[in-house]
Amino acid sequence: MNKLKIIRQTITSFCKEFIVHPYLCYTEHGQHALFYSKLFAALQEDQRYITCQQQKVCAIQKEYPTAAKLDKPRRQHWDIAVLQDDAIQYDYIKLLAAIEFGMNEAEEHLVEDIRRLEHPESNVENKFVVHLYRLSQSGQQFSGRDWSPGSSQINSGTGQRNL
Repeated sequence: MNKLKIIRQTITSFCKEFIVHPYLCYTEHGQHALFYSKLFAALQEDQRYITCQQQKVCAIQKEYPTAAKLDKPRRQHWDIAVLQDDAIQYDYIKLLAAIEFGMNEAEEHLVEDIRRLEHPESNVENKFVVHLYRLSQSGQQFSGRDWSPGSSQINSGTGQRNL
């Protein structure tokens, strides 16, 4: 199976598992680590590494630097990056995919993730955004980090927005 198909399947199963078990990770960074481990396990042995300048390199990278500043003062990082197989230069490897995560984040975070991924200098072939929300009724929260379903931070989708 090709890497892109595996990435898509892993994202789908990851999101479905989150719906059933939203408290596996306390933070968004924990979600990155959990997703990384699931994607690594899903890849076939010969897909887990690439060769770049005669060096073995893991095909999945966490917090991988962007190739450009993307209209910011300095380079950014992709939450999860999957490197192209035909890497030539180690510091600016073309990315097969980048996955940006958010957990209980406001709409601005989502819009910024999309803007960075869509930037002409993103150096990313396949772009994914995974924003997860842990919701619980006020007074019945499992975690103080949960949001209320009626939170004003959640975009209800009733208005027109260009993302």
